[in-house]
Amino acid sequence: MARLSHSRPGLKMKLEMHPRRDLGRRIMHDIFDIGVSTLPLPVETLTPQRLRSAELHVVLPKRHKLARRRFLTPKDVADQPYVALDQHTVIRRIVDQELAKIGAHLEVAHEVSAGAAAYRLVRYGLGFTFADPVALDPEFVDDVALVPWRPAMTVDFGYFLSGSGRRHEALMSFVDCLKEICDERLAA
Repeated sequence: MARLSHSRPGLKMKLEMHPRRDLGRRIMHDIFDIGVSTLPLPVETLTPQRLRSAELHVVLPKRHKLARRRFLTPKDVADQPYVALDQHTVIRRIVDQELAKIGAHLEVAHEVSAGAAAYRLVRYGLGFTFADPVALDPEFVDDVALVPWRPAMTVDFGYFLSGSGRRHEALMSFVDCLKEICDERLAA
């Protein structure tokens, strides 16, 4: 939104943020122009447009002893406090499924319902979490390290449009901004 607003001064937009578990209810009322979410969507009535896939990374405080590693494995973080997203999140399901495939388990020290909360706890030294480079809030980039995870795990994300047929005049410009930001963050 910030990028689009800078390129189109005076443009008016409204942002609403909702947990995935409430997405179905929100979509049912069709009071939106565009939604952005991890995939798959928790509802079958919409066909999302895939933006990108991104590898999950371990998020650690910048000065953590593991922050400069080329990659991390379950063995590397087994003794570190794990700040897990709750079981309603796609990332938590991906992590749990992939760990189960290799017979690994991470003990949860803290559990949160949103990535931003997990990043804050990591920044304050309470452990590590998982995130993809696109989802990591820009305000945390200077305070945390993103270290690739092995075996690799990926998350898909995309957008979906309202079925109502109404369109904000800047909708496709917004989609273009989403694509640019994804490309930039994944290239870094």
